Amino acid sequence: MHRTTYPCSNLMVEIGDHFTKKLDRSRAGIGGSMHKMMSLLETRDKELHEDLIKKEIDPTFFGFRWITLLLSQEFLLPDVIRLWDSIFSDKKRFEFLLYLCCAMLMCIRSYLLS
Repeated sequence: MHRTTYPCSNLMVEIGDHFTKKLDRSRAGIGGSMHKMMSLLETRDKELHEDLIKKEIDPTFFGFRWITLLLSQEFLLPDVIRLWDSIFSDKKRFEFLLYLCCAMLMCIRSYLLS
């Protein structure tokens, strides 16, 4: 087995539930991850969270892409590599990813609230 096969296989086992249609709306699936991301936002910035709900901005519009693609479409490759290094080195890597997603929303807070 090639040295890179094992880590990639482990990663797919960890994130695989996000790609299983039957789990989409469960706590283990992508819907659960987006719910956790929004719950984090609610505890960190209640005003922004309530505003997104009031404006009926579905977290699927941004959260699905951010979580399933591990932010790879949002940044330039050198930045993605740095982010992935941080994500994959964290024992709670996908919880850390949700914190990053929450932070991204908070970084554009003034834009979203206007």
